[in-house]
Amino acid sequence: TSGPGSRIVGYFQPMSVVKKYFKIASYAWHLPEGEREPEKTHKWTCCLRNAQEDDDLSTVVSKVVFKLHEDFTPRVREVLSPPFEVSERGYACFQLEVTVHFKDASAKPVAARHCLLLTQPESGDETPESSPAVAETMVEVAFVTVNPEWKQALTTTTPEPRTRSYPQLGERFADKEAEAAAALDAVLGKLRRRVERMRSSADTEARPAKARRRMTSQRGPCPRRAHGGR
Repeated sequence: TSGPGSRIVGYFQPMSVVKKYFKIASYAWHLPEGEREPEKTHKWTCCLRNAQEDDDLSTVVSKVVFKLHEDFTPRVREVLSPPFEVSERGYACFQLEVTVHFKDASAKPVAARHCLLLTQPESGDETPESSPAVAETMVEVAFVTVNPEWKQALTTTTPEPRTRSYPQLGERFADKEAEAAAALDAVLGKLRRRVERMRSSADTEARPAKARRRMTSQRGPCPRRAHGGR
């Protein structure tokens, strides 16, 4: 009750900020010769997954909306349950928009853009069917909440029961560090050779000019001819 001299005692839930990282990943395979069509040369899958653990996102995510290129029908695909992914066939790279909706009403949807690649950017070569071209976009979301149940859902990892049809992180990035080091060495080697060629070319062009200057200094200045009437 309230009245003169009385106090109202309230309980306030502490506010928490929880950061969660998601990954938008796409995998594209070059179709075998017998399955290709003029506008369907590759098959691809774009999915949303947890960036830190391969866990079940259904405790946090309510739905994922994929907005594809306008050539696809329907262009907007809503996925209401895991796996949060969409698969199609096409012939060109494009940028799609992925909007993630969350189960807690206080969490606003988050939209991000992802570039779906059909070839690896470092090589540009077509990848065989067993080795997909991979593109990934990291998405960081900061959740501000006073709901302890929502906080627990954000911080609890639940193993995903489904067997994925696309490569796992460990399978794809086991030798990534060595490959990156080798690629960097190759680029540095090309740059060094290019610089050496430029220096050699500059020295070759500078030699005739130096020789002309030496000859001029040895002859001395040209005598001036007097002009006038006889």
